[in-house]
Amino acid sequence: MNVRAASLFLVLCVLGAAPPRSAASGPSPAMMTTIHGVLAAVNAGDAARVGSYFAIKSTVIDENAPYVWSGSGAGETWWRAVAAMNEEGHVQQFRASALPVRYWSVSGTKAYVVVPLVITLIANGKPARETGLWTLTLQRLGTVWVIDTATWATQAKT
Repeated sequence: MNVRAASLFLVLCVLGAAPPRSAASGPSPAMMTTIHGVLAAVNAGDAARVGSYFAIKSTVIDENAPYVWSGSGAGETWWRAVAAMNEEGHVQQFRASALPVRYWSVSGTKAYVVVPLVITLIANGKPARETGLWTLTLQRLGTVWVIDTATWATQAKT
């Protein structure tokens, strides 16, 4: 094997052995600030604060009617609908907790993040648990990331 071929082989081996970026790190601290911030607002039941983490024109898709909220104020409007549904269902102690992010991708000022969530609550006096995936697209505005789209997919309810 000549030197040029050996060099190329070595480079390919090193590149092939390098872990993908997502395996070595996670979403940026600024992205996680947005994700943890909106979850804290959800857990506090603060619809206006929930809305502050969303882009001016955003879209939310959830399992509750009317299923899609979009446009100006979508994040806040969505959370007000969830809060009303929770009140009707006598839900108390609603708590959403993020598990470690397993997949994300960033391209310039746009990002795609899949956040596994565990939701615990008391419904009609009985403990309940829901797991699922919260898929977000984010956009960077300066140094801050805001939510463009949020989609919930339930995995299990117990």
